[in-house]
Amino acid sequence: MILVTYKFEWNIIFVVVQRLIRIVFLSIALIYIGGMCYQVGYFAYFKANQDAIAEKYCVNKAKPEMHCNGHCHLQKELKNTQIFAEDDERNESNEQLPQLELNFLVAIFPEIPSWSDSLSARFLELAWGPEEDVQHVDNGSYWHPPRV
Repeated sequence: MILVTYKFEWNIIFVVVQRLIRIVFLSIALIYIGGMCYQVGYFAYFKANQDAIAEKYCVNKAKPEMHCNGHCHLQKELKNTQIFAEDDERNESNEQLPQLELNFLVAIFPEIPSWSDSLSARFLELAWGPEEDVQHVDNGSYWHPPRV
């Protein structure tokens, strides 16, 4: 009977996982950059085909004094993109939010200690010892180092 042993190497798994992470992050970056470049690409397409777009899609054909030249269609298309749609939704949602004042919380909880104060106090205690050991001198003047 032949016994086959296989030594499992973790470094191969590590390299594969590392490459997968790189691929995922590069994909996310490319999607994000592609989304930003969409408007630039559409604007370049508009400039290259402005005459055809003005003839085909212009809303203001009956008003040539406006000199629209298809810009109305460009604005409409750019508003349909994700960035402008999100900004409009945010502005509308901010206007619709009711204003709520939390004055009753101040009456119920006059002093709420924050975690950052206790954390900094704990750090100072660990670094310099308990606060009782530190001598505080407050005579109204600035501290100067001793003179030799």
